[in-house]
Amino acid sequence: MDTAKNMNFRRRRASLTAATLIALIGVGGCSLPHTQPESTIAREPHWDYGKTDGPDKWSSLSNDFSACSAGKQESPIDLPEAVPTSTEEVALEIDSATSGTVTDSGHAMQFTAEISTTTTVFDNKSFGFVQMHSHMPSEHTVAGLHSAAEFHFVFQSQDKEHLVVSVFANVGPASEAWENAAQAFEQGNETPLSIDIAALMPSSLNFYGYDGSLTTPPCTEDVKWAVFSTPITISQEQLDDLASLHSGNDRPTQPLEGRTIHGGRLTILGE
Repeated sequence: MDTAKNMNFRRRRASLTAATLIALIGVGGCSLPHTQPESTIAREPHWDYGKTDGPDKWSSLSNDFSACSAGKQESPIDLPEAVPTSTEEVALEIDSATSGTVTDSGHAMQFTAEISTTTTVFDNKSFGFVQMHSHMPSEHTVAGLHSAAEFHFVFQSQDKEHLVVSVFANVGPASEAWENAAQAFEQGNETPLSIDIAALMPSSLNFYGYDGSLTTPPCTEDVKWAVFSTPITISQEQLDDLASLHSGNDRPTQPLEGRTIHGGRLTILGE
C-alpha cells in the first residue's frame, strides 16, 4: 500500500468511535454465561506455542492438560480434499448484528459476545454463539495443506457442551465484513465491536463434521466441529494486520484415531 493510501486508511481507523461499532440489539436466542472455552482465561502453569511451552509440552505442564497427549479425539486434524457426501443439515439463526468486546487472550485476539443472538441446532441440541478468535496459519489442514488463517466461531449449549464452526481464510479480495473486526482487533483490549456473523461465512456452506476437542489446553474433548471447506478471502494487508497481533498460534494436526468425518451443510436463517 502506498504512503498516501496508508495514511488515509490509518486516519479512517482513528476516526472510528464506539458508536459506529455498536449496534443496538434485542435479547434473543440462547443467553449463555460469558465463558471462554478455548482456555483464554489466564491460568498457571503458563502455556504457549514456543519450544519450552508449546503443543508437544502441554501435557507435561499440568495434570489438567493430560488430554493434550493422551486424548483419542483431539483437534485439529487433517481433512480429506473432498467433503464426504452430505448427511446433515444445520440451521444457523441470526437475530441481527452481535455486539460484544474485543480482548487479547495472550494467544489470540478474541471477540466475546455480550448476549448470544446467534443460535444453531446441531445434533438436535441448541447452541448459542459465545466468541470468535483466529489462528495463523490454519490449524486444520486439507489434504495436508494449511490455509493462511482460520477463524473459530465458538458456540455453547446450556449444559456447557461446545460446537466450533471453523472458517478458513486465504489471501484475495479484501473482506468488507471482516474490516470492522480487523480495526477493533488492532485497537486492542476492551474495544466494543458489532459483527455480522452471516457476512463472515463463506459462499459455500458445505462443511466437514467430526468429534474433536479444544485446540488449546486443557484440550477438552467432546467438542463438535463444523469446518467449512470453502475459504473466505481477506487482503494481504488484512492478513498482515492480523499477523502483527498474533501468528504462529496453531496446534499441529492430531491423529484421527478411527474417527469418522462426515459431510454437512449449513443453512442461514433470519437474514
